[in-house]
Amino acid sequence: MLKQDAPLYPNQVDLQRLKKKARQNRSWVEIDGNYTPFSIASTNDDPRPTLPWLQLAVDHFTGQVLFHDLASPDQCLTAADFTRTAQQFLVTLIQETGQRPSGILISNQDLYYALGSLCRKLGITCSKSAELPKLSETREAMFAAMNR
Repeated sequence: MLKQDAPLYPNQVDLQRLKKKARQNRSWVEIDGNYTPFSIASTNDDPRPTLPWLQLAVDHFTGQVLFHDLASPDQCLTAADFTRTAQQFLVTLIQETGQRPSGILISNQDLYYALGSLCRKLGITCSKSAELPKLSETREAMFAAMNR
């Protein structure tokens, strides 16, 4: 399998419906994911902290948070799980906002791979970017607020 062709997890009928239902706008969205610096759970059986995967989508021009989600680490264990989780995040973003962005900017290589084929199917430009300024500002503000 080529690095550009991640498997599509949403079925073709759902993708066509989503493409038809959600109009495309001119906005660009910065999307990224990182493990959080805080733990969400630990159990008596396993005292190790559980760091969730925070997925975040921010408007590239205004910095407005469009959608966010915490995925448990077991949703990102394998490449297939990670791809499924990332694609579901993008589909949910489009469903929640009712719009498809013109393009998305991604700095994480694995996330870029996971979303590339889905973006092509939905008519969204997917670009790799070294910097995501609005998303970085938002993430730093979120983590600072959580540490208080």
